[in-house]
Amino acid sequence: MGGDVNDEAEAESEAEAEAEAELREGQRTLIPVSTAANLIMATAEGRVAQFARSGFKRPPTEGWKDQWSTLSKELMKPSRPI
Repeated sequence: MGGDVNDEAEAESEAEAEAEAELREGQRTLIPVSTAANLIMATAEGRVAQFARSGFKRPPTEGWKDQWSTLSKELMKPSRPI
């Protein structure tokens, strides 16, 4: 039962953070925020792994501008006016 209270508090906290970010940035995620955050973290971790596998020769920022442009367009949409 204690997990239910924690889960509810966590969900409420996430919803508040999402609403604040939407107001501040004028953007919202197309998928749940936690899923979007997981995708971004996996992308960052993958780039660091590629850097390490290259013997630290291939910079993790290589091609990032184009990749982030594509990724962010698929993750975010403008929020509707309030």
